[in-house]
Amino acid sequence: MRSMSLTGTLAAFVLLIGIAFLTPRMAHAQAASVTCSVTSAPTINFGTVDGLVTGATTSASIGWTCKNPSLLLAANTTFCINIGNGTGGLQGTNRVMTAGTGQSLQFQMYQDSARTQVWGSLFSAVNSAPYQTSVVVPLGLTFLLPGILSGTATIYASVPNAQIGLTAGTYISTFAGTDAEITVASNYTTTPSTCGTGNASAFSFTANAAVTKTCTITAANNLNFGTPASLLTANVDATTTLQTQCTNSTAFQIGLDNGQNASGTTRHMLGSSGDLITYELYQDSGRTTRWGNTVNSDTVTGTGNGAVQTNTVYGRVAAQATPTPGTYTDTITVSVTY
Repeated sequence: MRSMSLTGTLAAFVLLIGIAFLTPRMAHAQAASVTCSVTSAPTINFGTVDGLVTGATTSASIGWTCKNPSLLLAANTTFCINIGNGTGGLQGTNRVMTAGTGQSLQFQMYQDSARTQVWGSLFSAVNSAPYQTSVVVPLGLTFLLPGILSGTATIYASVPNAQIGLTAGTYISTFAGTDAEITVASNYTTTPSTCGTGNASAFSFTANAAVTKTCTITAANNLNFGTPASLLTANVDATTTLQTQCTNSTAFQIGLDNGQNASGTTRHMLGSSGDLITYELYQDSGRTTRWGNTVNSDTVTGTGNGAVQTNTVYGRVAAQATPTPGTYTDTITVSVTY
């Protein structure tokens, strides 16, 4: 009698153990509660950008971590890192950084190094393709130690060429809230085809660039007095042009040095015979204001607007004793100070 009672007790005990073990496996057969978060936010820093905006590129990494609370099964997980428009908004499809001046510097972020696939967000009407990937998050060790999988993704960013009219300053756009979210879908049987918009975890970062004052001389055309038809008994006049391009609102001064054959501030052209012809360069058509290279004294001043600007150089060979026939030349160095 006692042995039969003992056998029945053992059978019941084994059956209870089997039920307690199978129930959690069935509960986790479909749904999973994996969470993912950004653990290392990027900084999109273009550094110093040419004020005439000849383009710039940079890249930054996003660190992410996914956690699986299950102690029984690894979780098939698909997550998206969503990046929206930012506080600067959009111009067309390009994102924008803004400065205190109210001006905008366009830029874009991409998922690939070739910079062809825009990094977008499921929450955006424009640029709606986020970074999406699928992973398997391992099972946890204990209730206090969930299964963890970590990795990184790279943002490739660029500033397009030829954005005319920008003033110098710091340009910035901030991404937070729905402009910077990671969303997750997961289960224990099949890999989700999309990440969905649930289980969202927000992060934040900035994109910035410092636009600097810049001026360049884009063209310095030769001045040709031609071939006088007679002796140098009257003035011989000629003109040429210089072209500069400066950042919007940047004050600049264009200087012309005295050339290679000057005597003091008197310019000369030199012939193969060693003879000299005296000439001068002026800022005005009346040829009364000499054009030199002393800043704040005899230079030509202007203010940039981002576009190419043209200045005329007025030349004159004044009446003088006619030198030996031949070709006479001089070389002038043009400088722009800003």
